[in-house]
Amino acid sequence: MVAIVVNLVLISAFGAKLIQIFGGVTNTGNVFYAVIFTAGAILTERYNKKEAYKSIWIGFAALAIFIIMGQLTIESIGRLETRAVEEAMRILYQPALRIAIASVSAFLVSQHVNIWLFDYLRQKSSNMLWFRIVASATAGQALDSIIFFTIAFLGAIASPVLLQVIFVGFIAKLLVAVISVPFIYRSRSIKVNEY
Repeated sequence: MVAIVVNLVLISAFGAKLIQIFGGVTNTGNVFYAVIFTAGAILTERYNKKEAYKSIWIGFAALAIFIIMGQLTIESIGRLETRAVEEAMRILYQPALRIAIASVSAFLVSQHVNIWLFDYLRQKSSNMLWFRIVASATAGQALDSIIFFTIAFLGAIASPVLLQVIFVGFIAKLLVAVISVPFIYRSRSIKVNEY
């Protein structure tokens, strides 16, 4: 759950930066978001979908607190000695509100679908963990990419670039999901102390 909260805040803080990757354009938040999907899969696999759903609402609450406190900090009047810091914060975190709204919207929808599909496939094919990871990540990451990038960048970048950002972002997150398969397998064998 900590990984989910931390990565949601990282997406909101750094997700507005567009980068070149795989010969296309996407944002820096993709790796952070892929970690969220991996953590959700581990929670569902190790515990149950109820625990994974709980992580969604904990992540939502943490992100809401980050947004509110960040905006209050930006809007508070700083002292003259910190004017440069205040201006840098305003430049960096003013767009964070739009990114955070995009993150929360995409997170709520895509994680619900990801967890539901992962659990559904677990009931149908308990011995095919790799398939559950890839199938649920594909569905969830597709939804996430469409929702997040549309809210975050529609009108801010040209439509052809937006489509490229959505596609490249989806591919990058899906690649991280595939890379996470051995880690999720490994998480099954780690002993956890129950309190």
